Amino acid sequence: MSQPPIGRRERNRQEKLARIKDAAVRLLSTTPYDDITTQELADEADVATGTFFRYINSKSDLLISVFSDRIQDGLDLAATLHAEGAKPIDSIMALVTPFGEFTKKMPANAVAYQRAVQFGPPDSPVRIEALRRVASFGRFIKGVLKDYCDKHPDSPRVDLNVAAHCIYATMNLDVVQVAVGHTEAEDQLVTTRHNVSYLLDVFLKGKSSHNTGI
Repeated sequence: MSQPPIGRRERNRQEKLARIKDAAVRLLSTTPYDDITTQELADEADVATGTFFRYINSKSDLLISVFSDRIQDGLDLAATLHAEGAKPIDSIMALVTPFGEFTKKMPANAVAYQRAVQFGPPDSPVRIEALRRVASFGRFIKGVLKDYCDKHPDSPRVDLNVAAHCIYATMNLDVVQVAVGHTEAEDQLVTTRHNVSYLLDVFLKGKSSHNTGI
């Protein structure tokens, strides 16, 4: 059944919210988050400050929302690739590719995002949704591993919950390594692919060769 058409009011709401988010991306790509004011965000989006706060509760919520959209892009891309029969490494890496490419442009502001997600108001709906999206990574990874094992009954018997947790934790740590300056943002996706490939070889093939085809 097709979805009913969106009403004019909802369409206008979505368009204004998109304008505000686009304005945030433009400013975040050139300016540290802490130096950006809500007035500058409103001006860049060409909306009144009062209008800005009708759509966004706080500057922190806007930061989380902008980065969380890239996490959702990764979830959507990963699901599509997995449904099309992509290799586990490609499906799993798709989870973090949009976020990784985005943070290359603003690694310092990615740190601000992580701080906002970890320590922001516990009742913020935007923060709660961002945490829900990140938490779904583990479930998706487990699903990819299960499908592979179902298709390859000769693969080692592993605890899929543990395996998915290890892969997710490694991917998350690679993001943190960029945040604390131990890894260059430009190198993050290459490093993560190398690390995840190694783990997939261990869990799905029972060996630790880096020349994975999984």
